[in-house]
Amino acid sequence: ADSFLASYCVEHSLFGVLSGDSDLLLYGAQRLLSVGSLQFRARAIYVRIYDRAAALREMNLPPTGLLLLPALLGNDVLRHHKIMQRVQERLDVLTGPRPDPPAEPATP
Repeated sequence: ADSFLASYCVEHSLFGVLSGDSDLLLYGAQRLLSVGSLQFRARAIYVRIYDRAAALREMNLPPTGLLLLPALLGNDVLRHHKIMQRVQERLDVLTGPRPDPPAEPATP
């Protein structure tokens, strides 16, 4: 559903999508209107807007760089500790396993 909604937004030049799932920005939606921040007041509606282009600019990332963040930080599918475990396994394959840390000196 995320990729469909993001594609629909892009295809129809929509301002953004109201959702609680930031993955929509990864799939190409230009703006995410955070449903969790939605407030109805007497004469106005308030909502926090996350802008994809502004985020990329602030982090100095190319559009594909935004995909790297959830891969490193964890997301709905992959948890951070599992990602770091896999990274370490790959590093061990390339460089050999890390040596054991030195033993603690004996206390008298």
